[in-house]
Amino acid sequence: MRRVVIPYVPGRKIGVTSDTHYGHRNIIGYCKRPWLYLHTDNRLLEAEGKPYVIPDEVLKAHDDALVERTNAVLGPDDILIHAGDVAWGKDALTEYRRRLDVKTVYVAVGNHDDDDALVEVFGKDYVAERWMFEIHGPGGNRTLVVDHYPGHSWRDSHKACVQLFGHVHGKLDRRHETNAGWLMSADAGVDSRDFRPWLWHEQISPMADSRRAAWQAWRDKTYDTPKEHGGMAR
Repeated sequence: MRRVVIPYVPGRKIGVTSDTHYGHRNIIGYCKRPWLYLHTDNRLLEAEGKPYVIPDEVLKAHDDALVERTNAVLGPDDILIHAGDVAWGKDALTEYRRRLDVKTVYVAVGNHDDDDALVEVFGKDYVAERWMFEIHGPGGNRTLVVDHYPGHSWRDSHKACVQLFGHVHGKLDRRHETNAGWLMSADAGVDSRDFRPWLWHEQISPMADSRRAAWQAWRDKTYDTPKEHGGMAR
């Protein structure tokens, strides 16, 4: 795990995203991303259980939207934290990075990522399997763990550390929201976040604050329960 301290700078935004899959033609069909239906035959093919058609214009619209929605909320002086599965292949990865306005990008390696390509494109100091950020803000400091994969427990989870992940394309959202022990953990992937970065100070931190009382009640109840019984040990 690599650690980074992000000092508070008024006006600077911090966005978290995952699973952009820039340039990945088939992900549009696998996840039924909205651009899928720009091809007029795809609803019919879906009804018939046949493979989707993903022509070049659909892929381009998908990729353009990913970049445009990121650039709409993050500028050159902001920070993007990406939880992996960035792009499909080295050329797509290079193009995606070139098109982003934001200059500082931290990446957690996803299962579809090539470690060497990520390091070459983003820089060795900005690529890791897992990150832990200490983010300073006007209301105090908070810690954030970013991993491509969801976890049932993570570093400092017993101290209300937030964990953001990708990989699951929204399929764990309801499960996490109904388990008090996972209230500080959430999917930051684009399929759950309208295909745009989720903003730390404006959205993520307030979400964690709103869930803290329910999480704290669960923590107090389970803190001394042995780990093998599903609780949180000291």
